[in-house]
This record gives sequence, C-alpha cells and structure tokens, in this order.
Amino acid sequence: MSKMLGDLTLPDSILWTDRDHWSAVSAGVTRTLDGGLTITTRRLSGGRPVTLEAQRGVTWLSRAQVDALLAMANQAGAVFPLVWDGQILRVMFRHQESSAVACAPLWPNCPHYTGTIKLMEV
Repeated sequence: MSKMLGDLTLPDSILWTDRDHWSAVSAGVTRTLDGGLTITTRRLSGGRPVTLEAQRGVTWLSRAQVDALLAMANQAGAVFPLVWDGQILRVMFRHQESSAVACAPLWPNCPHYTGTIKLMEV
C-alpha cells in the first residue's frame, strides 16, 4: 500500500499531476523612488496543492472509493494523512475551488470512475 488518503487505499496508478508545480518560497519585488529594487522573500508553510487524477486509460476508481472520497470531503475542516510512496503529508480538501472531488463513470452505469481529487497540504 504505497498510496493512501486517510484509511482509503488509492490505486497505485493514480497521478499527482501538480507535484512539481509549486514552490515553497514567495517573493515580492518593488521599485524604490530612485529606481532601485527591493526584493523580499519568505518561506511558505502549507498550501501546496495536491491534485490527484484518475485519468482515463491510466487508472480508475471504484464506486466504493468515490463514495468514501465524497464522505471524506463532506467533513468540514477535516485533515487527513496522505501516504504517497513513503512520504506522509497532512492534507485537506480544497473547498475554495469548485468540486473538491469530481468523478464520473467511464460510461453510463459503469462501476469504474475517472476524476479529480483536489487537496492541499496543511
């Protein structure tokens, strides 16, 4: 079991699509009156997006997994451990974006689903 969200085992083939699209450093640049630059930087703690995708042709989720994800997402303010290939992150659902969990069957009445799970590290 190398990928889990809380007690829910995720398919090994599920993708973390934005894993390398985040920086733990924030920077701001302003000009002074004489034209010089003032650069400020700071290290960020938390907020890293974790978008998991069950993509068609790569992996799918079962109806039971989708139901479990929806139940987890319906817990306001809940924080869950995400185990990803030996790394453990504390995450919560990104409710500030629409549809923190958005899944659809591969075809009507199919028991296999593709979709997106939007989380963020806290």
